[in-house]
Amino acid sequence: DRQASLQASEIHRKNRTRSLHHTMATAFSVEDWGKKFEEHDKDKSGNLDINELKNLLSTNDSKMSDSQIADMFVFMAGPKVNKDSRISKEEFLNGIRKIYEFVELATAFFKKYDADSNGHLSPAELRKLLLECDSTLKDETINDIIKAADTNKDGQVSLPEFLRALS
Repeated sequence: DRQASLQASEIHRKNRTRSLHHTMATAFSVEDWGKKFEEHDKDKSGNLDINELKNLLSTNDSKMSDSQIADMFVFMAGPKVNKDSRISKEEFLNGIRKIYEFVELATAFFKKYDADSNGHLSPAELRKLLLECDSTLKDETINDIIKAADTNKDGQVSLPEFLRALS
């Protein structure tokens, strides 16, 4: 039936557009990422350039844009990014660990404000979260944030939507 087809299509779309943070947090261990690093270090230099990082991420069904990959590269490389334009395995894995920590903290924060424990933040729950973070936020700003976070327009914010909004 049409409704079931639409629901299946929406589930497929959600799965294809989930955030890298959510994918990373649920799919691979840090050790797995280390193995993937080695597989994508084509010149066996012990470092990845931005194209090797892009290839690594694209094999994991990431839908990151080139600018997001560039941001990830800078995040992992840190202050030396302009010196050698490469990231070491240690820098890469430290970046992965930081992302895992971020996802863990954000997930706990999400669950704290998910008052009815239904796996979604209602507009009221998200409004409470935002106001507790910054009591000076104007209603218009809060409404804009809620609208932007609710990417599937179902009137609530799921954990993957929340993580995407924070990234």
